[in-house]
Amino acid sequence: MATCAATHSIPKEWLSHLDPEWVSLWNEHGRHQYRADEVSVPQYRQNPKAYSFTYAAWEGPKVFQEEEYDVPVSRPSGTVRVRVYTPEGPGPFPVHLNYHGGGWVLGGLQSEAAWCRSICNNVKIKVIDVDYRMAPEFPFPTAIYDSWEVVQWVRHSVWFGKIAKYDY
Repeated sequence: MATCAATHSIPKEWLSHLDPEWVSLWNEHGRHQYRADEVSVPQYRQNPKAYSFTYAAWEGPKVFQEEEYDVPVSRPSGTVRVRVYTPEGPGPFPVHLNYHGGGWVLGGLQSEAAWCRSICNNVKIKVIDVDYRMAPEFPFPTAIYDSWEVVQWVRHSVWFGKIAKYDY
């Protein structure tokens, strides 16, 4: 884990509003890490775990099925990888499209995998995690276009009826 000389202490006025267990974990594991905004994008992308207190700290539970697809996108032309998490059961299931955080620059299929697996199992829904293309390689509004085209791909997929409940 990358550490830095300065500490990222929690302001005293916040302490009464935070879970004491989380504060303890932060003080032990998080406050001496570089933050993502303290390093370059390429440096962060080489090892995201080193710059995030929560990134992939836990892989999450096993799900019944995980599949990956390359979805064609057009602005600019290319593909976007999606990972589909499916719970156990006969289906069809409701669908949640997940677009990871990261300010259109950071994140990916690993950054929220544990959350996607947990939601898939606990709520019994299909989760489709979208690895949209990010800046600076793909400047705004590429990620927006990618995200919308994945919505269209899900809606028009031949297998849509197998993955979702819908009423239209």
